[in-house]
Amino acid sequence: MVVCRQEKLEQLAARFDRKAGMRETWLSENQRLVSQDNFGYDLAAVEAATKKHEAIETDIKAYEERVQAVVAVAQELANENYHDVERINSRSVTSFFGIFSAKIDMAARRIADSTWSRLSSPQTG
Repeated sequence: MVVCRQEKLEQLAARFDRKAGMRETWLSENQRLVSQDNFGYDLAAVEAATKKHEAIETDIKAYEERVQAVVAVAQELANENYHDVERINSRSVTSFFGIFSAKIDMAARRIADSTWSRLSSPQTG
């Protein structure tokens, strides 16, 4: 019974590691996209950046459920007193997701500012 329980927890931990790794990779790749400040030199380029940003926002909203599923697995391992729970908890998928969400918001403001400056520039008129 104890061996079966331990095997189940090890399988759950392996699933957590696999899923957490996937989520961390996705977040890291997309974080680079939202950290860019160069939105182009004309209104068309800024509008393209806006559309790209909106697509990333849509993706992150859909991705939040996947991140929460990883968090739920970590919580289950903690509830079951998994022997390596400290390592599981050290994977900061949720805090990384929160930071990424904040960066999305900041990028949206930078794009809006860039759009406004392109619209108010005498060169665009």
